Amino acid sequence: MKVLAICLLVLSLIHGTSVSATAQQPDRIEIEGVEYSLHTNPLSSVMEARNWEPPKDAIWSSGNWRGYVARWAIRDDALVLLEVTVAIWNEEKVETSRSIIGELYDQPPPVLASWYSGALVIPEGKQVHYVHMGYGSTYERYQIFRIQGGKVLEHRSLDQAEFRTHREQKFAEWQQTPEFQAHYDSLVEKDADDWTHDDIIDFMKGFYAEVYLAR
Repeated sequence: MKVLAICLLVLSLIHGTSVSATAQQPDRIEIEGVEYSLHTNPLSSVMEARNWEPPKDAIWSSGNWRGYVARWAIRDDALVLLEVTVAIWNEEKVETSRSIIGELYDQPPPVLASWYSGALVIPEGKQVHYVHMGYGSTYERYQIFRIQGGKVLEHRSLDQAEFRTHREQKFAEWQQTPEFQAHYDSLVEKDADDWTHDDIIDFMKGFYAEVYLAR
């Protein structure tokens, strides 16, 4: 199933016990020699454009509905892709991983993420509040990178309160746009009977963070 389809399934089942509502295994990103979790998925548009599906021998997990894990880095003010792996069972029936980056790109890594324009959300420090869905948990601090065509436009370091204020401001601005309304209307049409306005807004704040935080 594609990322968007699964997220829409989350919408329809959020009040129940859906496996798709599980907190997700994040991609990883290296910044100045330190590796962090990445709470956005810059490879999603590439995978969707290629109609990518996990290979038959891949291990599916409710904790990773993407079906892969990518590893990234910020180098020379640019976002680059270092690796993409899927989880598989080896001959000894032990879980391991297999690289698929060579199936996606002819060139060796690092690959400039020229296709990506959006915001990278990178949590730091202790987890302050756990949410059992997607990247909903909150942390002590955050880094935000605004990316345009793979190039870094802006880098911010925020504490939890600053991040919350910044996110609310950006989301409120985005709510005034035709882009927001189109996404909102689409979600209402799919789950009008099961979802309240607040349900949809909460979902959109998380799922579309890379869109509105990049504005």
